[in-house]
Amino acid sequence: MRINKCLFSVVVGFLFMFPPSLRSENVTIDDKSYQMDRLIERRIGPGTTYLRLRLPEIPLNVNMVIADMTNEYVRVENSVANESAKGTEKIVSAAMRLSESGHRAIAGQNANFWAVSSQSPDGKLFSSQTRNVSIRNGKMVTECNMASEMAFGGPLQVTGLMGISPDKEIYIDYCQPSMVIRVNDGIALYNVSQCNKGVHPDEIGIYNSFYGSDTKFSPISSELDANGFYRLAEGGDATEVILDIADGEEWMGGRFIDFIVREIRTDAGTGTLGNHDLAIVGRGNGRTKLANVKVGDRVALKYTFRFSPSSSSVYP
Repeated sequence: MRINKCLFSVVVGFLFMFPPSLRSENVTIDDKSYQMDRLIERRIGPGTTYLRLRLPEIPLNVNMVIADMTNEYVRVENSVANESAKGTEKIVSAAMRLSESGHRAIAGQNANFWAVSSQSPDGKLFSSQTRNVSIRNGKMVTECNMASEMAFGGPLQVTGLMGISPDKEIYIDYCQPSMVIRVNDGIALYNVSQCNKGVHPDEIGIYNSFYGSDTKFSPISSELDANGFYRLAEGGDATEVILDIADGEEWMGGRFIDFIVREIRTDAGTGTLGNHDLAIVGRGNGRTKLANVKVGDRVALKYTFRFSPSSSSVYP
């Protein structure tokens, strides 16, 4: 380790001894040529290289990490701020929290878009929550804005997603999302609109551990407040179905996950998850779809992402 550290210092010092112009090339962006300087290029881990570029005419600095995914020691993982659907965390803090002996984070990158409190109509209720899909180790944290918060009229050519499968297959593309529930292997599939956020009238929403065990569910009023923001409804117009994941099951996108109904709460909407794995909350038409669910029933949840929907579709 001492020898490596010494070599590391020598390499970095060597790179800084020469002006960037000696490591320059021209690149074309939107039919215009720009000078691009290579400031730093060094190995930071097995199969992993750090590259820092500068385009002085724009001006723009680019920090890149190039990873060889065929290297047995390289993994790309995602994290969720403080393991919660709501809130933020510095990348450095997340790297320290998720590193341990034999499993060390060597680079990190922000992802997704956050709702901020000044943005109407959803900023106040959904502040510090991601606007797009986030999945951590197979469990959904937030959804693709498939209903009331749907961007620009629809997710097609709007919802971009980067996904990495357990076998290191990488997917980066626009996609068509879907999130549905099925009761007792029935034919009917019911759309789920929100995950770990709120539930609008006539919607079905879900909550899991990323929402918190003692945080009240959030029914959203049909009327905005005086400043044009969502406001909470008082509750009482929803059905809450409380479930645990079935034996032998695990969270995973792309297929149905089976859960067992443990409790049904009527005239509800502001309950909590407690020590259970999943809550399904239906209001209005969504409540009607849950009317025949009983304790002991099996309910399956599936979230999928159809890449390249306009050509040869791919379902990871």
